[in-house]
Order: sequence, then structure tokens, then C-alpha cells
Amino acid sequence: MKEKTGFEVGVYRMDCGELKSNKMKEWLELKGTKQEFTAPYTSAHCGRVERRHRTLMGKANAMHIYTDCPDNLWDKFYLMASYLDEQTPTASLKDGITPYEAYYNRRPDYGRLREIGCRAFVLILSRHNPKIYDRSIECILIGYDSNSKMYRCYNKTMKQIYSSYHVRFIESHNNPNPSTPSIPNPPTSSTPDSTPPTLIHFDEEEEFLPKNLEDPIPTPLGKICDARNHITNPHLHTSSTWCAHPEPPLEQQYDGACSHK
Repeated sequence: MKEKTGFEVGVYRMDCGELKSNKMKEWLELKGTKQEFTAPYTSAHCGRVERRHRTLMGKANAMHIYTDCPDNLWDKFYLMASYLDEQTPTASLKDGITPYEAYYNRRPDYGRLREIGCRAFVLILSRHNPKIYDRSIECILIGYDSNSKMYRCYNKTMKQIYSSYHVRFIESHNNPNPSTPSIPNPPTSSTPDSTPPTLIHFDEEEEFLPKNLEDPIPTPLGKICDARNHITNPHLHTSSTWCAHPEPPLEQQYDGACSHK
């Protein structure tokens, strides 16, 4: 700390019951730092630290739930939350700069950042890999290496963490097959419509034209005569209801009338 900033740590305060060994006390005395402890079950004595711890734990818990990783990786997400927090602008610093910029006097590089939990394909380099085999291992991104530019990726199948720089990512904004959001149905009015729906009724005696023009028109229930007889016989009735048999010619009707006389 002194070599980087020129300041020394004056007081090192911690919870009661932690790091009470003589080695820790001697090491702090060599650095010119005083060791202090809080009262038992009184976290308010380290209120600023406890609030910061709560903020980082909330971010780590959100990433843990989103990635659906095992619980034993919570420390990796905590380090990830701390890494992102120091590169986020804060109102507690002048001009709203980031803690990283205030400490190192330079702006952080955001080109390395990727979406946490995105698909990550780690290139296989540790063994001989023929061309017919897979060239990479599919994982998810869970963090960054603190001492290098490598990424930390977790494989859920083998339950193993890989640290590599040769990684290709598929994030949510460049996913080739994004999930289509479901479109909700339009709300229906609770008031019933006053106009009743139109009902279409088909009569059992409905006529249907034949597909072949040479075929006769069907006569349902014996009400319609043969179309060909109607065309060839001009004495056929043309009323709305046709008889099944044509009437006799007019001469026969007159002869019958005269015979009665």
C-alpha cells in the first residue's frame, strides 16, 4: 500500500474472534499498524465494511442464481462482484469516477468485459487434439483471473473450472437463436356483445350441382324432376315445386273435358 499510494494503514479493525494469533499481531506491528477488534455480536462497529459486504453479496447472489451454478462457487461470484464494483462509477468519489481510476490514476479497460453466465467455448490446447474431435469445450463465464487476462469458465457437465485466454463467447445480444417472447392475448371485454353471432343453417334438402354437366341434377325427396325431361318436354310445370311425372298434353285435357259433357 505504501509503495503504491504513499500512505500507511494506521488501524486494522476486525470482528472479535478473528485473526487473534500472535503472528498476525507481530506482522501488523512490523508494518506500523494497530490492531483493533469490535465488540462481540456488534457488527455496527464496522458499519461501512458490513454495508459494502452486503452490496457485494447481493451482486454475487444474483449472478449465482442467473448462472444456476453449484453453491460451492459462491466465492468466485463474490470476486467477480468486487472486480465489477471497482470499475463502476460511484458518487462518493469526485466527478463520479471509478475506484479503479482513483487508485491507479487511469481509466479501466472495458473491452475485456463479457456477459456473466454467457456461453463460452474454451479452445483445447493442453493435449493433442485431432481434427475429427471437438476443438473446444462449452462452458459458461463465471469470472476473470486477477493476475492475468484469462477468463474463468465453468463446465457444468464435468464440474470443472477452466482458465484460458482463448475463449469465444455467445452473449444474449448476439445469440443466433434468441428466444421469442410470448405475445399475450388481447384482453377480452367482460361485457357481452349485444349482437348475437350469425348462425349458418344448412337444410337437409339443399341442392348440389353435379360435377359432370352430363349427369342429371339429383332430386332430393322426389320434389325435382329430371333436368333432361324438363328440357325436352315443354309441357312440364315450371312452378317452384316440380312434380315427379309430367302432365298430359293440352289436347288430352280438352278431350277429357269434352267426353264428360
